[in-house]
Amino acid sequence: IPLTFSDVDDAKAEGNAEFQKGNLEKSIGKYQDAIQIISKIQVSTNDQNKAEATLVANIAMCRLKQCELKTNASTLQPLFNVIEDITSAISILDKVTASDTKALRSKLLYRRSKARHTLAMKHTMLEAPSIGNMELIQLCTSAQADLQSLLSFDSSNKAATVLMQRMKADTVKMMKESGISTSSSSPMCSALNNLLDITNGNLSNKVLDFEKILQSLKFIHASILDDVTNASHELLKDEMRGGKMLVNIGFGEACIGKDGGDELQVLATQCLSSACAYPIFTALLITILDTMFGGDLESKIFDIVSSETYSPNFINGALSLQMRLIVHKHVKEDDENYNWDSRELEKERDIHVNEDQTRICSAALESKHEECRSMGLNLLTAWLEENPLHVIKASAGDDNRIAYSKVKEPLEDQVRQMVPRDLAEYRKSSAQRNSCRKERSRKNAIIFCNSGGLNTLLSSAANSDQGFWRRECILNTGRLMNHVRDDTAPRGDDNLSVDELTKNILTKLFAENEHRLTIEEVDGGELDAERAGEDVEIVRCMKRCLFATSLLLANGEMGAWALKEIWNNARSEWEHLALSNNYSAMSAASEFASAAAGEKETRPWISSCVDATSADGLWRKLLACDDREVRSGAASAVAKLGLADKSVSSDGGELIALLDVAAGLLEEDESAFPSVKDSSTGAYRAPMERGVELLSYLSSKTLVKDEIAHGFSVSTSAAGEPSSILEKLVKLSDPKSEISPAIKFALASIFACLAVTIETLRREAFEGKEITLEQYDDLQAMGKPDEERKMEESKKDSDTADALASRIKVMAKHHIPQALVNLSHNATEGTSKQAVTALSRMACEQAVRGSMIQQGCLSVCIQMSKTGELSSKQKKIVRLSQHTIAKILVTTNPSLLNTTQCMGSIQPLIMLVRDDESSDLQKFEALMSITNLASFNQNTQQHIIAEKGIPALSYAMFSNHEMVRRAATEAMSNLIPHPKMIEHLRDHEKLKVWVAFASDFEHNFECARAALGCLAMVTQDQLVADALLQIGNTKPMIKAVLESGNLELMHRVLVVVINMVEHGGRCKDMVVSSGTAAFCEAYVNTYQNGQEKANLEFSEADIKSMLVTIDLAK
Repeated sequence: IPLTFSDVDDAKAEGNAEFQKGNLEKSIGKYQDAIQIISKIQVSTNDQNKAEATLVANIAMCRLKQCELKTNASTLQPLFNVIEDITSAISILDKVTASDTKALRSKLLYRRSKARHTLAMKHTMLEAPSIGNMELIQLCTSAQADLQSLLSFDSSNKAATVLMQRMKADTVKMMKESGISTSSSSPMCSALNNLLDITNGNLSNKVLDFEKILQSLKFIHASILDDVTNASHELLKDEMRGGKMLVNIGFGEACIGKDGGDELQVLATQCLSSACAYPIFTALLITILDTMFGGDLESKIFDIVSSETYSPNFINGALSLQMRLIVHKHVKEDDENYNWDSRELEKERDIHVNEDQTRICSAALESKHEECRSMGLNLLTAWLEENPLHVIKASAGDDNRIAYSKVKEPLEDQVRQMVPRDLAEYRKSSAQRNSCRKERSRKNAIIFCNSGGLNTLLSSAANSDQGFWRRECILNTGRLMNHVRDDTAPRGDDNLSVDELTKNILTKLFAENEHRLTIEEVDGGELDAERAGEDVEIVRCMKRCLFATSLLLANGEMGAWALKEIWNNARSEWEHLALSNNYSAMSAASEFASAAAGEKETRPWISSCVDATSADGLWRKLLACDDREVRSGAASAVAKLGLADKSVSSDGGELIALLDVAAGLLEEDESAFPSVKDSSTGAYRAPMERGVELLSYLSSKTLVKDEIAHGFSVSTSAAGEPSSILEKLVKLSDPKSEISPAIKFALASIFACLAVTIETLRREAFEGKEITLEQYDDLQAMGKPDEERKMEESKKDSDTADALASRIKVMAKHHIPQALVNLSHNATEGTSKQAVTALSRMACEQAVRGSMIQQGCLSVCIQMSKTGELSSKQKKIVRLSQHTIAKILVTTNPSLLNTTQCMGSIQPLIMLVRDDESSDLQKFEALMSITNLASFNQNTQQHIIAEKGIPALSYAMFSNHEMVRRAATEAMSNLIPHPKMIEHLRDHEKLKVWVAFASDFEHNFECARAALGCLAMVTQDQLVADALLQIGNTKPMIKAVLESGNLELMHRVLVVVINMVEHGGRCKDMVVSSGTAAFCEAYVNTYQNGQEKANLEFSEADIKSMLVTIDLAK
């Protein structure tokens, strides 16, 4: 039995009852059960978020009650958990668009405030060492901020007012015990005063003063992260006293830790960097730094980054601050470029700064610390980014309330409403700013390349043994070269739209004798000369290979030109890397193969390297390599080549070998990459993604489909148990996996391939064409000898309908429908289309429709059936989701659906019937589903009519396809006896079609039966009976049906006759004048005795039907 929202309410009520009894643990258990139910059912997003936030608030209340009853240290961690849970509940509540959330938000803020205050008080009472005094004060300050937010919209909350007064007193007491002055207006100001008092004492007691400074800095940093605007205002007070102190601590030589560390400098630079999210603070900070360093802060940052004496944390803090300053400078420039017609740039100053940025980035990229190298790439990205606001929005310190730019961008609606003159001015200013942005990025990129930055970036990648770092460097190199390239350059003789400057940079990098590395650059001089020489050659080849890869990924045309025109000996160098037995070099070769296979112009080049005939060929060497990075790149190339031109063999043994490679890549061993992070998903998952990519090619093969359905296993899971490919794919589809959009699309495509046969795909390809599949096959076979035709016949795909049905059942059992539901959330158009295509194909199998409903497929299809202005692609997705609803509901008992599903399905189905672009099959199945729903109860009938179902169904009755006409007639019949349907049929013009359908029983028996059934029910109404008299074909129709001898039709028309007789008057006269009464008399006299019936040799069922018609005739 599917769970519904009422089950949530029941579990919540049980939890409330346990809470009233004082059974807090049982109450928590019931609330948690309710949250689990919410995760398993499909409800509207608002209802789900509100219910979940309410339940979390209730659990928090129980936890608080438990903590109040205990006084030992065991209560501290639960309080931390309460704070985290309520914070997440508030985030969930923020997504609710309904306006009636103030009461719930008030509860959450009050309980989080109380939890924070209780935690601080218990720490103080128990003298627990896990939190320092400044953090306790920060907890109290945050608790007060919660109450202030609460009272801003619920000022009459007495409990909040009382708690606020108690908190203020406790905070003052704590500050006095910590030796902090309480005369200031805020804890942040008090911390700054405390810091000033200590630093003015010139660190007389170094150990004691160090601890106090450290605590104050931690508090200041936490305050900035909590509210950057107010905290920055405190730093700006008294001629930026706070900011100057942080600069002195961060970049002064006096503030060294007790063990010679730089903890204070790290915290100070982090405070400065975080505060730079506030533009006014950043502008004044630049003035202070220019004064302190004589306008040469970049040299100071370079010294810090290139020094080996500083910790990685301090170097990252300095780089982060530099990135903030760059972004601020770019925003300021953009504002000026937007408003000014022209300006003179300080070219010498700009070039000097840009060269220093190159030095800083290069020093960071050469760092021995991984986190510093990553920050170096971030700095390079910020420096080259055309729109600095993108960098700000991507940073953790972004605050939507802060206006970073003085130019307020108009909304789309505002742009549409502009008068022509204002619109022209807006477009001119925007184009001017965008042009300046592009030129700035290009100038910076060129300086970076010409100053040795490009070579440093490639060297860092080539000398790294970590695949994730090489990948990051490749992507950033590609972006760098895209900035260098001048898009406006005319095409030259080589038909390449690349300017001469870009060509020179490419040629210089690929030149045979340029940028040779020394032995020391490779191994520090520790290897012997011969081995070092080999490594130098490998690194040199790797740099070319990685550079070519980056060009192919960033701009295929430019990469193809470089491969063909300026990379001499590309084939031999690539093979040298692939055969080197050096995993890093082999990985570079496989990455290049993957990139080349993805471009049309270079695909033949790499395709010629595929040696499918040799058992020990180079390609097989890459695919069979022990290193997952190497295998993943080669697998990606195979997938791309296979999808593009089928150059990979379809031999069964080779397909299974490739499937085994893909399965191995899916088995992600995260413990092998503990510190590896990807900028988009947070984890480095390139091998896994390449495994999915390879599967997207292989899943089109019937042999592979069957292997996957039969449980082809991914070697072993982390627990040592076999894990099938299907199980792994479902796990990847979980929202918690945080996979990239491209992998979401690939997963949906794989599921769509598994749920269809090749024959079905071929038939779909000929839908709407002037030629059928059979005609096409006949044309192809013409002129071919019998032997060739027989050979082709033997090679035909062996996938059958039974095999497909079995496969779909396995997919449903492994929760593939739920995986597709997950993939469709927040998906791109391409992924949505593939996901709903897979659902539509699975819905063809009747046995899994119930399971699909339980796994949320019906609900997600209802959500996807949106209305409004849609693109052509979106319309196709909506139509496909509507068709999936129709398929699911054709045979589903409506009583198994919840109210939301039942009522929510009606509008999409009627929209599909109305859609001029929907096929006859789609209309037919939608009408059958409407028929099913209309038969359920009066509520569904009312909803169908409310959605203007009668006009839509009536229009469908005039379809050219007889099956659509029949289904529409049956759907209309099931709306009887709704008053609106009766009213519709009282119009004799609308009733004519029903009489016509009833007469056409020889050509469309089912449609005639449905029409007569409707007339039998509706003629009980006097006005409908009168309308029937006005139709000239009524008498011939009755006569023809009675003479047809079909007992089903006779039964229905005799009921119509009885209804007419019972109305009397003209209706009764019509029956007599049409000869129907005489027919009934003769019919009864002939067949009421047993002998005549026996002569007809009817079955027992027919005899029973005949007895009914005889009784009606009597």
